[in-house]
Amino acid sequence: MFYFCKKLKTIDVSKFYTKKATDMAVMFCDCLELTRLNLSNFSTENVISMEMMFKDCESLKTLDLSSFKTPNLQYAYMMFRNCKSLIYLNISDFTMGKMESFEDLNLFDNTTALEKKNLIAKEQNFLNQFDNRRLGGEEEGEEEGEEAAGPEAVSYYDN
Repeated sequence: MFYFCKKLKTIDVSKFYTKKATDMAVMFCDCLELTRLNLSNFSTENVISMEMMFKDCESLKTLDLSSFKTPNLQYAYMMFRNCKSLIYLNISDFTMGKMESFEDLNLFDNTTALEKKNLIAKEQNFLNQFDNRRLGGEEEGEEEGEEAAGPEAVSYYDN
């Protein structure tokens, strides 16, 4: 929808009707200068794919997806990859229950500014993906030489 809108700085989609949406893949991908994104009231209960949804949103600093409910999510490959300025991410109601594989999702690759203490998630698989992220521009297909270094503190959302 907003794919490759490189110069777009602010998006407010809080009034969009998304109740029947099943595919949000690459929706904001390559919005390089995006700094503010209002996704409150976004309905995601029927969404199956969020692949690369926020990939390359390099200027986005905070992302509150706490309203996202994802019981049908099956595909989330590289969802936050290259969100290099992201310092806060709330995915507290995300679930990965319908996903068949959690390997090689590369969800958080190159999210160099995000620290684990600022990742709000209750799904352990998201926290595992964060711990296994690749940093420093390693591209897909290159050899994985070193394990990604990240903060040691454990932080997750408790009800």
